[in-house]
Amino acid sequence: MVGLLCESGKGVHSLGEPYVQVQVNLMNEYGSPLAETTILMCLACARSALDIPAGWGQSFRVGDQIAYMPDHAEGKIDHPAVQFGFITNVREDAAFCRYWNTAYPDELITTTNSQLTYYRNLVHHHFIDQTKVDLLLVELGYVDPFNNV
Repeated sequence: MVGLLCESGKGVHSLGEPYVQVQVNLMNEYGSPLAETTILMCLACARSALDIPAGWGQSFRVGDQIAYMPDHAEGKIDHPAVQFGFITNVREDAAFCRYWNTAYPDELITTTNSQLTYYRNLVHHHFIDQTKVDLLLVELGYVDPFNNV
């Protein structure tokens, strides 16, 4: 989907992730309908703007590398508030994640705990070599190397 741009109104950007078509009803300042149109939105903006149910459009698994996109980042992967990490456990509405320290990218922010993060703020994003993530999952006890669970 290279070349497609998000039309969410949050600035022109392309995260390289899937896009969805969203039907939009345009209203005047009094709330009366003006027109109906369809726009393209990246999933990050669609989840944020439309409060789409958790996990919609993406499936997450233990070990997936992710970017946490807070709402105020407006879908911009280079926003200073975006954090990169990986998933340690999944639930129906959210995932437990470990995040990399921005000052020391080879170190995790916390030494003992994962942080609960809602799917609407997560996007898949490859940040480091997956082998490092896989080894950390075993070392920290999230994955049994013999049962791969």
